[in-house]
Amino acid sequence: MSAAGIWSRSPAPSRPFDFAGTVTLVAGLSMLVFAIMQGSVWGWTETFILVPLVGGIAGLGLFVLVERRVRAPLIDVSLFGNASFSACNGVLFAGQYSKLSIVVFLALYLQDAASMSPLDAGLALLVAVAGFPLLSAPGGRLADKHGARRLVLAGLALATFGMVWLALAVPGNRYLLLLPGLILWGLGMPLCYSPTLRAMSNSVAADKQGQTGGIGVTSRLFGGVIGTAVGSSLLVATGSFQAVFAITAAAMATSLVFGAFAIKRDDGPRPPHRDRDHAAFVHS
Repeated sequence: MSAAGIWSRSPAPSRPFDFAGTVTLVAGLSMLVFAIMQGSVWGWTETFILVPLVGGIAGLGLFVLVERRVRAPLIDVSLFGNASFSACNGVLFAGQYSKLSIVVFLALYLQDAASMSPLDAGLALLVAVAGFPLLSAPGGRLADKHGARRLVLAGLALATFGMVWLALAVPGNRYLLLLPGLILWGLGMPLCYSPTLRAMSNSVAADKQGQTGGIGVTSRLFGGVIGTAVGSSLLVATGSFQAVFAITAAAMATSLVFGAFAIKRDDGPRPPHRDRDHAAFVHS
């Protein structure tokens, strides 16, 4: 082929921007998060809360309708009709929800109840995140060898038990009582995160697998946003850190039960895009 032929190659067709989907998603999510965070402060029956609460739910519902009709959707919502795919996203949602509960609210608890400085509280939480760089890669290799389902469920079960431990230990107001829960959560979540993208990819058709990484990251971001909003609202309404961690544990347990029934056995070959998406996934 001549140099002229190389340079004259037509570019790949560009993907149209889903403006309607973006607007409805941002508007719906913004109103919903605002209502959740401010409801316990202003009162759940106030007009300034009810309007954005209903508007947020309606906006997200409209987003789903829009995505079903546009040619190039921001998120292919039809994939969520697959129970295994939905369960994997639920795992990612609950995982990020729990991470924000620890990073934000447990840090506040240590400063409030244990009289730690912000620096000391941050250092005290390192034990919970130390396992991520150490266990994420081995978790991926184990999933490649033995399948993702068992590893996802085992990791989430361990992390859920750790969160339950934290909820029960909070009234003791001692860091050492929290330490076993932090260790269990920190061991479970990396093993749970790494194989999930594999299970998601192998749960959908080959021509849809390229979308799983982006949707998975969106589920994690959504879990972090909702986790922060719900935790803040609970803390303002009850003044109880235990309530924050108990609700987090309940969200994780719900995801675990759904996953146990819905996530399919996964012993297939590694998807060709898995390494690229996994690297973005672990560091997001």
